[in-house]
Amino acid sequence: MAIAEELIAGIISSVLAVLLVEIYLWLRRRYRQRALRWLVGTDTVSVITPVYPWAENAHPAGLLTTYDAIGLAHVLEACNRVGTVPVVTRSGESAENSPLDVVAIGGPSGNQVTSTFLKAYCPGFEIITDPVTGQLSYRCGDRVFTRSDDETFAFIVRLSPRETGLPGTALIAWGHSAVATASAGYYLAKYPSALRKVGKGSFFVAISVRGVLGYRSFDTRPTDLTRTAFAPPVGGSRPVDGAGTGAGSSPAPAVGSAPAVGAASAAGSVSDSVLDSDAEREPEPRRRFGRSSRSTPAPRSPATGRSRVADALDDVRAETSAVTTADPTPTGTIAVPPLAAPAAPEPPPGESSSPPPSGPAKRPPRRTSGTDDPDPDRTRKPK
Repeated sequence: MAIAEELIAGIISSVLAVLLVEIYLWLRRRYRQRALRWLVGTDTVSVITPVYPWAENAHPAGLLTTYDAIGLAHVLEACNRVGTVPVVTRSGESAENSPLDVVAIGGPSGNQVTSTFLKAYCPGFEIITDPVTGQLSYRCGDRVFTRSDDETFAFIVRLSPRETGLPGTALIAWGHSAVATASAGYYLAKYPSALRKVGKGSFFVAISVRGVLGYRSFDTRPTDLTRTAFAPPVGGSRPVDGAGTGAGSSPAPAVGSAPAVGAASAAGSVSDSVLDSDAEREPEPRRRFGRSSRSTPAPRSPATGRSRVADALDDVRAETSAVTTADPTPTGTIAVPPLAAPAAPEPPPGESSSPPPSGPAKRPPRRTSGTDDPDPDRTRKPK
């Protein structure tokens, strides 16, 4: 009886130990999957891969590097662990019925989704291109991330609907190199709890990768760049505007502000000279019925608030009016057309209508009598 009791007690204790271990492992897996489910979603997710053109003929189908494919495989494996269904599409070919949650793999140069989200929601993160070597580097706040032979960087960004206003969550994973992109996918699948500790909403982290030792060799402690990446740049990073002003240039005076003391005398002399020239200038001719009396249109100052297109249209109309109106009729007079010259009499039948020959005109012979005889050479009969 005692042996049976001891045997039953041993079995119960063993079962309890196994149950405790299983409960611990289940809770641990649940915690890990919870963080992973928080990253990739619970239902379906759209996984967008990068596209790189062919080096020879720029084939429209594009290419996917080996390390990009490795990063994609780790993301798909993470979706399989939590039961999320991935829908894989290429960059630039997103379907209308794609899932709302998005996972973009690859950097801005190969993935349009990555470039769009970084420009729209991460103004503090900048891409710098060396004008001499053409090498890319990233700057976030006061820190610059450059690629070297020993170290490269991977980046993981999560954009929550609260920050973007979109109905789904956007997750971006890429690297400064192809090896770093594979490291970003592997880190996302293996260390989701470390990413969740950074922030439960949106975050922006950088991971140091030792590319010489492989894509799995990286620092497990991510660098938090959330505050500087989501804030707009300050200082010299302000772009140059359309007027040519940029960082370090003096701002334009506000409307209605007083001019500087040093420029007051110069402005006064310029205004006096302008007034004198206006007083000596001849008055412009008045327009009659909307038409100018000059052959060329008078110079016109642009009206305030009018566009350049409207001013150009007015100039064309003025030129057309001046050309078509060479000598307008004064006000209060009636235009009388000039009298037509009398028509030349038609020649009698049998005579030529050609003009007379040039030269001095011959005088007709003097008639001796007042008869109406048309032939002066005919001899007269004696009386």
